[in-house]
Amino acid sequence: MNNRGERVDAGVPVRVVKFGGTSVSGGGRIETIERVVRGHARASEPVLVVSAFARVTNLLEEATRAARRGALEAFFAQLVDIHEAELRSMTSAPSPIAEEVGRLLAECRVRLAQISETGSCSLEVLDDVLSFGERLSTTIVAAGLTERGVPAVPVDARNVVVTDEAFGAARADLAATRVRLAE
Repeated sequence: MNNRGERVDAGVPVRVVKFGGTSVSGGGRIETIERVVRGHARASEPVLVVSAFARVTNLLEEATRAARRGALEAFFAQLVDIHEAELRSMTSAPSPIAEEVGRLLAECRVRLAQISETGSCSLEVLDDVLSFGERLSTTIVAAGLTERGVPAVPVDARNVVVTDEAFGAARADLAATRVRLAE
């Protein structure tokens, strides 16, 4: 399926394009991403892999440590500020995607509050918290591309990539992931 929900012609090659944190962060980056995607779309079906925005993964790790001490608010406020700024820089104001970004931030806040309540954070919980960086950036970048006439659908990698249960250092099960991709 392509980004419009249509079945992809088996003869059209798929091109995976990875954007790291600094390449998706800050004003003007969405235009660069748009140019790259449009360039690849001429000869292939581009699939984007988007990292968390710059500094977000480290901030999420710090937030989990702070949550264990019962002091996560400053870190969470920084996460909100970063994502609201990126949303404003990549989409029109007010963006229809703002509600989804707010929902993801609220979900992250609940998860961090659970860490604060228990005073502990397993590797499984840490992996879940860290996933919010990519989930948020993917949602915002897809919205920015769509606004610019490049249809994009954010996909939660947790629904596609199958891994082992070695939390903190999981390895992808490529055969099982291929099955999910085919579905």
